[in-house]
Amino acid sequence: DYRPTIKVTNFIKKLVNKKARFMFGKEPYFNIQGEGEIVDDKEDLLSKILIENKWHSKLLKAKKDCSIGGSVALRLWADKDLGVKLIFSPAQEYEAIYNLDDVDLLEKVSFIYSLNDDIEKSKQRIKKQVWELKEGKCIVNEAVYDGYGNKIKVFFEDYDNGLDFIPVIIIRNGGLTGDTKGYSDVAELW
Repeated sequence: DYRPTIKVTNFIKKLVNKKARFMFGKEPYFNIQGEGEIVDDKEDLLSKILIENKWHSKLLKAKKDCSIGGSVALRLWADKDLGVKLIFSPAQEYEAIYNLDDVDLLEKVSFIYSLNDDIEKSKQRIKKQVWELKEGKCIVNEAVYDGYGNKIKVFFEDYDNGLDFIPVIIIRNGGLTGDTKGYSDVAELW
């Protein structure tokens, strides 16, 4: 009749948290090199942007997401009223397409978010944001769709944001040269 106690412990969570704290327990700093007051102004501006975006807290969480999902996207978003935003997105929220000749050059990134959890498709709201390089220009398309794929609201349609690159960096966990996905530490431990 004896049954031994089976204790289930989530070792994976402990390891992911410990690794993130080891890497980013102390907030990283940025040092801009140059001469004169212009450098000081840029360093002050960067410091202000990082503080407003809660950079250190987001960086710790992004490291955990990267360890679990294999990669994260760091997106730079600017609005004249809201200022500059640094946005991390886990691997489940984006799809990146790279240049065939250079895997470090993004050609298109799509971000997809579910805005509600409604079961009825006509009431579902899904936000889709696409950044794409076309003829050397970064084009942004952003809209909200229902569960059937019908457009509900358009924010940007073929908007040229004035950049010649996509302001997104995909940060991969591990991987070899040419790898575009990254590896999940959790999948190995599971």
